[in-house]
Amino acid sequence: MELENEIKVIGEDAPNTVTYSRTLVISFSRLCKNKCPYCGFNKKDGLTVPYSTIKQIKHARSKGIREVLYIAGERPDTFTHIRSALDLWGFSSYVDYIYTIAELGFLEGLIPVLDVGFLTPAEMKKISEVTAIIKIMLDDINTGAKATVGKRLEIRLKSLE
Repeated sequence: MELENEIKVIGEDAPNTVTYSRTLVISFSRLCKNKCPYCGFNKKDGLTVPYSTIKQIKHARSKGIREVLYIAGERPDTFTHIRSALDLWGFSSYVDYIYTIAELGFLEGLIPVLDVGFLTPAEMKKISEVTAIIKIMLDDINTGAKATVGKRLEIRLKSLE
């Protein structure tokens, strides 16, 4: 049975129809290197175990969900305990970790979408092999000498280019 035929969306192919899809949200980590005053993503946290996501994804798929949104704080891999976990699990980088989990979602039939903060162009290129969308926030709250590179608007805009 083809996965594409499992879920029918009325008017999906019509040019003047707006559709939406239910989304499963999976957080990689709520640990973030930024100190944004509006955000709850500055918690003491670890990383989600990659293969623990499969059960959530299978359940979501059975409920007709078509998309998985992976979220994370800005570059949790800058923290020692996160890098240690990546090493322990055999990942050479944070991007390899993200890639693996996104691929698991893709292989289970969901459309992976990422909202994981700053990624370099090379990282985005690699991740784009298994994701449909990479979200880039255009907020710019850090100014001056202490601005975080990933939160500078000019860097975010350059990422879009």
